[in-house]
Amino acid sequence: MTRGAAEPRQRLKTHWLDVAARRQSRGDPGLYSYNLISVARSDLERLRALHVRYFHEIRQIVSGSRAPDCVALVAMQRFELGA
Repeated sequence: MTRGAAEPRQRLKTHWLDVAARRQSRGDPGLYSYNLISVARSDLERLRALHVRYFHEIRQIVSGSRAPDCVALVAMQRFELGA
């Protein structure tokens, strides 16, 4: 669901982030990680570009996966806290 009106996409993103938060708070198995950083704005832009590349690489792996036998959630966020 990457095209169309923004509001349904926003609701879907919120839903999946809520699912991740609930599972993490229960201690469910998974890889839950974060980095709280202080960085130059120019480096924040580099991190944004890395985030986009990572997202696209995940999609390439998924599209090439043969005989999938599990479903997983990969949640990624990057935003400026002072904004």
